[in-house]
Amino acid sequence: MAVIQADKAVSPVEKAVSPVDKAVSPEDMAVCQADQAVSPVDKAVSPVDMAVIQADKAVSPVNMAVSQLDKAVSPVDKEVSQVDKAVSPVDMAVSHANKAVSPVDEAVSQVDKAISRVDKAVSQAEKAVSQADKAVSQVDIAVRQAEVDKALSPLDMAVSPLDKAVSQVDKAVSPVYMAVNPMDLAVSPADKSVSQADKARISVDMAVN
Repeated sequence: MAVIQADKAVSPVEKAVSPVDKAVSPEDMAVCQADQAVSPVDKAVSPVDMAVIQADKAVSPVNMAVSQLDKAVSPVDKEVSQVDKAVSPVDMAVSHANKAVSPVDEAVSQVDKAISRVDKAVSQAEKAVSQADKAVSQVDIAVRQAEVDKALSPLDMAVSPLDKAVSQVDKAVSPVYMAVNPMDLAVSPADKSVSQADKARISVDMAVN
C-alpha cells in the first residue's frame, strides 16, 4: 500500500517533468548532430597526430645528442669561467693603468694646444715682418729714385741749353727744307725719264749681245 501511494505521489511529478524532457530533446538532437559532424574531423586529425608522434620520436635522438653535447661543453664552460676569473685582475690592472695615463694624455694635449697657439703667433709675426720688409723695400726704391733725380738734375740743366740750340737750328733749317721740296718734286719726273732711258738702253744692249 505504501508503494502504491508513493507511485501515486510520483506520477504527477513525472507528468510535470515529461514536457521538460520533450522540450530538451531537440537540443540533445542538435548536440548529437554536432558530434556526428565533428567525428570526421577527429578521424582526419588522427593521422596528423600520428605524424607529430613520429616526428617527436625522430627528434628525440637529436635532443639526446644535444644533451650529451651540453654535458661535454659544460667542463669547457667551467674552464672559460676560470680563465675569465684569472683575466679579471689583469683587466683591472689595465684599467688602473689607463686611468693613470689619462692625466698625462691630457697634459700632453694641453702642451700640443699651447704649441699650436705659439705656431700661429709665429706665423702671424712672420707675415707682419714680410709686410714690413715690403714697406722698407718701397722706401728704399723711393730714396734711390730721389738720389738719381738729384744726380741727374745738373745734367738736365746742362742739356737744356743744348736742346734750345738744337731747336733754333731746326727752326733755321726748316725754310731750307721747304725750299728744296719743290725742287725735289720738279726733279722727280726727270729721274723717271732717265730711269726709263736706262731700261731702254739695257734692253738694247741685251739684244745686241
